[in-house]
Amino acid sequence: EPFDRGRDLIRVRKSLRTTLRGGTLWPHGRFAFPEAFIWERSDNAGKIEGTRWRSLRGFVKGQDIPAGTLRLEFNRDGSLVYHTPMGEFRGTYTLDPGDVVVWNFTRELGGSRRHQQTCIINGNRLTVKDTDGTTLDFEPQR
Repeated sequence: EPFDRGRDLIRVRKSLRTTLRGGTLWPHGRFAFPEAFIWERSDNAGKIEGTRWRSLRGFVKGQDIPAGTLRLEFNRDGSLVYHTPMGEFRGTYTLDPGDVVVWNFTRELGGSRRHQQTCIINGNRLTVKDTDGTTLDFEPQR
């Protein structure tokens, strides 16, 4: 018997973060996808997990940030450590579709625990762009 379209929701979460809505699950376990369903994969899946980065010199909100001031650790278990001059911020990260990575910290940073970042990895460079347009480049930490 198929799922009730108005009630049932299947969530698939691993390195992909996708929600299936409105499809039909048949008794043999195959899922019939609705035509409007779009499967969006994170561009960072398989590239960001288990990496460590250090900031390059840059400017953030008018302040000169010397190289190495900030460090990021994206652990394979989904945990995140962000080292800043204000201390260490720990939490988790989630890979959303495209280049979006959501950082969830255990304490507030800049007035919020949740930060939606655009993270683009191109070779040995990670560019992090905040929702206010602020960007900063990172290199692999050795």
